[in-house]
Amino acid sequence: QRVARVIGRAQHVITNVQVTSDESDARLCTVRAYLHNPNCVWWLPFIQPLFFVGAAYEHRVRKCEDGCWRSVHMRVEPVYNQAPGVVTGLLVLSAGLAYA
Repeated sequence: QRVARVIGRAQHVITNVQVTSDESDARLCTVRAYLHNPNCVWWLPFIQPLFFVGAAYEHRVRKCEDGCWRSVHMRVEPVYNQAPGVVTGLLVLSAGLAYA
């Protein structure tokens, strides 16, 4: 949790970058990468539990006349999200403590 507070709410790590060139057009390629995002439930008043979200990015990129590569299409495919379980667990715990 200390790390999440220091690095902010939007930190994520990108891994396993894979670039595949388009055989029919040398100016096109596909870039795929995985992301792992540590985050916290920052809007809770007393506790800010850490949870993780993961996804896969897929960019279709084109090399422009100025030599720069630019994304022409991006797709994000969610892989895992621990947030619903963390929030549900906190609500159940809160209800149990309030009821006791």
